[in-house]
Amino acid sequence: MENIKIFDNIFSDEDMYKMVSYLKNSYWMKLYINNFYQKHRDFPFWRMELLNTNNILFKEIKTKIEKILENKYNIERVYAVGQTYGQDGNYHTDNKENNYYTFCTYINEYDEYVEDDGYLYIKIPNQKNIIAIDVKHNRSVFFPSNYFHKGTSYLNNNLLRICITWKLKMLE
Repeated sequence: MENIKIFDNIFSDEDMYKMVSYLKNSYWMKLYINNFYQKHRDFPFWRMELLNTNNILFKEIKTKIEKILENKYNIERVYAVGQTYGQDGNYHTDNKENNYYTFCTYINEYDEYVEDDGYLYIKIPNQKNIIAIDVKHNRSVFFPSNYFHKGTSYLNNNLLRICITWKLKMLE
């Protein structure tokens, strides 16, 4: 588990407010993902691309991520994933290369109502272990992109599980 890092409350209330506000004022797309490395197609879920030349907010957040991780990264992609009841993902990798990482931040605003569901599952390579990580508000998870993982929805069909994901390439 040494390559998986979990951080709670690393972003200020102001940062979280900015991220939530940005998503509330943006357009969600519903789409299927058919990853080359996957055997099965995911259930449809909500997706929002966030990285573009005008998006200063997520570039500012990247600087904070680099400070926490004590390393420099190129942003390969930033997007948000929203999942409601029944929109569980399949196990997949984000990149097969060794110097790529995934940094997920959960911005759910209703943790007090959610119990025992909505996990991020990560398979540890060369082990039979699977780690289940609670996805609560202002929790971030950092792990190598070549680890198989999947996100699951909440069991309550009225709640949207939201994750902002940074795909990062470590600079040498």
